[in-house]
Amino acid sequence: MKNYLSVLLLSLFIFNCQSNDDSSDNLQLATIESQTTINTAEITFTTIKIDGNVTSNGGSTIIERGICWSTSPNPTTQNEIIIENTNTFSTTIDNLIANTNYYFRVYATNDIGTNYGPELSFKTLNIADTNWIFTTYYSDMGDFSILSKINFY
Repeated sequence: MKNYLSVLLLSLFIFNCQSNDDSSDNLQLATIESQTTINTAEITFTTIKIDGNVTSNGGSTIIERGICWSTSPNPTTQNEIIIENTNTFSTTIDNLIANTNYYFRVYATNDIGTNYGPELSFKTLNIADTNWIFTTYYSDMGDFSILSKINFY
């Protein structure tokens, strides 16, 4: 009887010490989307404004999120990146080269890994195709002065 009681107590102890916490099995990559489309992108000769959104953390804390870009398809965090502090963001990539194709993706990293939103591509504007308007104003108010204004689009 004493051995039976010892086995029963040992069995209960082992059963209670086993972890029932399978929460790591439920973790997933973060879910992201780019809220920017080529129709809504604000593109200039050297910049683009991109909106992104991390829609789910996948059950784990977001370690890093932002935008990665490159002149080659499938950019990753090994390429150029801008790191963001919030899950919904709007940022501008600058110092781009005019008349150049670029690819970008919104990304987020949690404990499971890095997930990327859909890749989008764009081309910065070509300065050669720019319309330039030069306007010169003369002022005769006392001193003679010339003011110039340049508009381009």
